[in-house]
Amino acid sequence: MKILIVDDSRVMRHIVRRTLRQAGYGHVETVEAADGIEALAAVAAESPDLVLSDWNMPQMSGVELLQVLRGRGDQVDFGFVTSEGSAAMRERAAEAGARFVIAKPFTPDDLREHIEATASLGGPVPASRARVPRPHAVRTLLEGLLGRDVALSDGVPVAPGPDPGARVALYVDDTNRPSATAAGDLAFCAYVAAALGLVPAGGARDVVRDGGLTPFLDEVLPEVLNVLGSLFNVPDAPHVRLVQVYDDPSSVPPEVLRALGTPGLRSDHTVDVAGYGSGRLTLAVV
Repeated sequence: MKILIVDDSRVMRHIVRRTLRQAGYGHVETVEAADGIEALAAVAAESPDLVLSDWNMPQMSGVELLQVLRGRGDQVDFGFVTSEGSAAMRERAAEAGARFVIAKPFTPDDLREHIEATASLGGPVPASRARVPRPHAVRTLLEGLLGRDVALSDGVPVAPGPDPGARVALYVDDTNRPSATAAGDLAFCAYVAAALGLVPAGGARDVVRDGGLTPFLDEVLPEVLNVLGSLFNVPDAPHVRLVQVYDDPSSVPPEVLRALGTPGLRSDHTVDVAGYGSGRLTLAVV
């Protein structure tokens, strides 16, 4: 898949590329244009799946570029990344056919959220789809649930199978359609379950060393995963609920495995539970 970045500033084009990588889109091919005229040629030659464009540019502005594209029947997904973000500009952008407006400065989370609401870079994503929770929301929820400090940092994906002892939670919407998933490695599962179940930290570390949850921690863990599901219950997205926790990689549904392995549909965290230790957590939409 391919993203066209349009901005008259070479530095800003570099920033957008870097932020795309940080947002989980490092696998996506990017091409660049310095203004609307160059962008028209690039759209014709490169057939991008998404255009990220500045608004104010010489020769042809971003909104003029969008109007020309729509006028010739090109429905490529289009979003603005611009220093301006007034209500009037957003209204004009929507009228021209833009999917979103992101105001500078912006974060990887901002970029990922808007792209996910537009396209998964593998097919369209309905506006009513569940959304990957922001790190701040994850940390706040875990701290409130466990009653202790939690630190979050960027992590690597949890992969059922290659990560022995991992657990995978499946959340479905009101029609029982798979909607979201959470996967924790053994350390994450042991430490959050132990913290909630008031198991001493030493006992939790023994579990990680021995390579498997105790029956008690296996009983407590679904309570944590059930509450984690609330992170996906946001306005304009379907309500989800926990239906299954898998401990056998071979029984995890294929669509869940695909979501866990797809950048842009997931967020990967290292979770440090104060007094216990660190584990890995992946949250994804299905």
